[in-house]
Amino acid sequence: MKIGIVKLASCSGCQIALLDTHEKLLEIADKVVYAPLIKDARELPDCDVVLVEGAVRTEHELEVLKRARERAKKLVAFGSCSALGGISGMGSIHKPEKLIEDIYGRDLDYKLLDFAYPIDRFVEVDYYLPGCPPTPELISKFIDGILNGRVERHDYPVCAECGRLVVHTKIDNIKKTELPDPKVCLLSQGYVCLGSVTRGGCRAICTKAGVPCRGCRGPTDKVMVMPCKDYLTELHDRIERIAGFDVKFNDVASIYAFVFTSDMMDKLVSRIKEVIRKGRRGGRA
Repeated sequence: MKIGIVKLASCSGCQIALLDTHEKLLEIADKVVYAPLIKDARELPDCDVVLVEGAVRTEHELEVLKRARERAKKLVAFGSCSALGGISGMGSIHKPEKLIEDIYGRDLDYKLLDFAYPIDRFVEVDYYLPGCPPTPELISKFIDGILNGRVERHDYPVCAECGRLVVHTKIDNIKKTELPDPKVCLLSQGYVCLGSVTRGGCRAICTKAGVPCRGCRGPTDKVMVMPCKDYLTELHDRIERIAGFDVKFNDVASIYAFVFTSDMMDKLVSRIKEVIRKGRRGGRA
């Protein structure tokens, strides 16, 4: 088997997570034929599997992606940027021309696309491995699945791995800086935690450490197919039900309003798009 790794608009964090698999990487080292961060190779050859890290932000990256699709029997969206838009999606609140002017102060030789797109906007994707970055354990299991032809699918929420106690309580406002109770659900305590609507598989390492889930693995299947709701709208409604007080939608959307630039399965109603439109007009999200 030949494995290639391609980098688009990203921080290389997913490849670093791959390096953190240690022995697993050594097991597949002879199979990796192209990976700019790991080994020197001039050009991507035909591969059985190509892992694509990063969103598509430039025309050049789009060309690289299409070339990877042509040369891969199986194409993998590696990390949240590739699968969902990721951190690069935060740049979507500004027009490309303004980004170039503010950051570079001059014209560039390449053109920015309007948004930082997930790769399935342009090519067919065979597997998704989201996470910012995916944990080394997830990567190791995924590699085993690819080699054995049995890739595991995670469709349960982060809450299933968290172990905190859900308590219906009465609180007055969203919490952001207070030290949380280590045994009680963060959502029950008034923290904006996306664990209930986010795909599990990460071992809930953030929430177990007292850090609210930021949804880096994207919505579960149940949320994605729910009629006329995206994951932020569903989370907003759950906070109101559990916490027992009115929650401003922007309190929820401000966490990762621009990270998931995928179209949420072409939902007809999406408040994510509403927030993005406000941001592009200069409003506050």
